[in-house]
Amino acid sequence: MTVLISHQNELPDGTITGGEPDPDDLDALKSHGFVSLISLRDVGESLLDANFFESHGFQFKHLPVSGPGDLMGDFVQQFDDALKSSKGKTVVFCATGNRVGAAFAIHAHAFENKGVDAALEIGKQAGLTRLEGFVRQYLTLE
Repeated sequence: MTVLISHQNELPDGTITGGEPDPDDLDALKSHGFVSLISLRDVGESLLDANFFESHGFQFKHLPVSGPGDLMGDFVQQFDDALKSSKGKTVVFCATGNRVGAAFAIHAHAFENKGVDAALEIGKQAGLTRLEGFVRQYLTLE
């Protein structure tokens, strides 16, 4: 696997997850066929915005996550909608991939009917680290 972004993980469908792409990473992402970006960085957390990524030819969706509470409620439906509306190969990012992994775990439980352990494993494949305890507790209560 060619490393295209920091903290990179690759899911079985070819989606990559991890840290926010640097401006210098964008050409490499394009040359590897990536066309959609989903950001889970919080508002104001990045100097790069939708206009920047879209001006470089990417489809861009921003779902701000500042902490665990933002992963609850309507978030999982919005995340599913963003994944489904992504055209082609997709990069899902935050700062390190931890929030992304949490999102994929919660999504797997809600939309793929995965049990808690299977959902957490998907989350770990996507970068879940420090939020594992929160996600386990959240999925257990669901």
